Amino acid sequence: MAGQTEDAQAIRQVQVQQADTWNRHDAKAYAALFTQDGDVVNVVGWWWRGRGSVMPPIDSFNAPGKGSFCVGSGSKPVGSSR
Repeated sequence: MAGQTEDAQAIRQVQVQQADTWNRHDAKAYAALFTQDGDVVNVVGWWWRGRGSVMPPIDSFNAPGKGSFCVGSGSKPVGSSR
């Protein structure tokens, strides 16, 4: 059971880091949280395959998520600063 607790804490830390990097609009740091072969499906269903494909659309922050921010422990953008 101790291993599960450590795993849960590690996952929670990644969620916090995702929210932090998203809110700072730091695409490089956000993409670095993913493995080289990690996938991302954003809130409108766009699917990016691999770390290299995550950063360019996030980096522009001109997609539907522009101006969004994350709150709480998850990485889902839940609001807008507009």
